[in-house]
Amino acid sequence: MASSLETAPVTESRSADDGETKKVRFKEKDGDTDVEMVTDLEPQPKVSWKQMLLGKGVSDQEKGSRSSEAECTEDFEFLEGDVKKTIFNGIPAIEFSNRIQQILFKDMETMMVLKWLGRYIGYDALYNWTNSLWRPSKPFHLMDNVNGYFLAKLQCVEDYNTALSQEPWTIYGQYLTVRPRKKSFNPKKPYPSMLLA
Repeated sequence: MASSLETAPVTESRSADDGETKKVRFKEKDGDTDVEMVTDLEPQPKVSWKQMLLGKGVSDQEKGSRSSEAECTEDFEFLEGDVKKTIFNGIPAIEFSNRIQQILFKDMETMMVLKWLGRYIGYDALYNWTNSLWRPSKPFHLMDNVNGYFLAKLQCVEDYNTALSQEPWTIYGQYLTVRPRKKSFNPKKPYPSMLLA
């Protein structure tokens, strides 16, 4: 039985920056086979929630897609009283101060609420249709919510304005309502309450 692992010959000129070379022995039916493998010395560090919020520790592509406003908040630090941790009926709860809430809401400036005025539409279908209708310059995020609502977070203000201003959007012959997301949005209430046709 032949080994399914093929290896390239290891040269002596390999630098220490490439990784560490380890000898591995595979036992096969025909006999033992020695293979030299290169392993990575530095494990990838885990990114904390705070680092993700501030854009630290993300890939270069994701960093490039962040707005300049988000990059200005890199000096952000939690102050005393910004985070209040409590336990209510055995369930942990975290409450943020108004300052932290404003920082979080600032990131939601290019978020909108989508509702398809027909029967329920699936996530993949809606994402593909909105991507082909809006043709955003940067990728956007879509989140399924309750009662047939979806939240779309666009990374570019121009894409956001295009999606809001070039209505009406139709998918499968039904209208797609697109509204800016407000702090008071509650998916359990009818939204929008009025629609002009």
